[in-house]
Amino acid sequence: MKFQLLILILMFSNTNYAQSNLKDICGGFQDDEYFPLDIQKKKIVWKETFYQEILTDTVTIENKNYVKFIQNWEDGSSNEIYLRKEDGMIRQFEECCEYDTTKLPDKIFEGAEWLSADFKKKHVVLSLSGKLSTPFCNYENLLVVEVLTRDFKGYNYFYKKGFGYVGATENGKLFSYVSPD
Repeated sequence: MKFQLLILILMFSNTNYAQSNLKDICGGFQDDEYFPLDIQKKKIVWKETFYQEILTDTVTIENKNYVKFIQNWEDGSSNEIYLRKEDGMIRQFEECCEYDTTKLPDKIFEGAEWLSADFKKKHVVLSLSGKLSTPFCNYENLLVVEVLTRDFKGYNYFYKKGFGYVGATENGKLFSYVSPD
């Protein structure tokens, strides 16, 4: 009898964890930012693989404070991303360039455009009311940013207020999305 009770408790606790994790990735707060820098951890499916993005620290680079994220890939590799907020903009440190790349401008409106620091990518805000369906969530009211490369490949990145990045498409086909742990 005790064993059966233990099994039931474990089943319900795992179910609750999965539900709260789905609530976290599918939820968001309408009055919050599209690119919060305080999300501790996300699991992101990227094409045929995935990575865990983990907020690890605050660091100073060239006299500017950045939030450091580590992306731990399924194959064991990892990379670091350094982001900061400045005057309402989200900026990413770029070793290549004299300036940081703007990830998101301070004024977000349909039609807003900007270039990456290396001038290899053009970003355009397509919508503030985008929709995206993933295997786990049906999102609405998303910020949709189109990223065009020099070879004219276009990707749409989707951001939810209060949670940030939730997915991406290429030619309308989903290739990346957040996933429960």
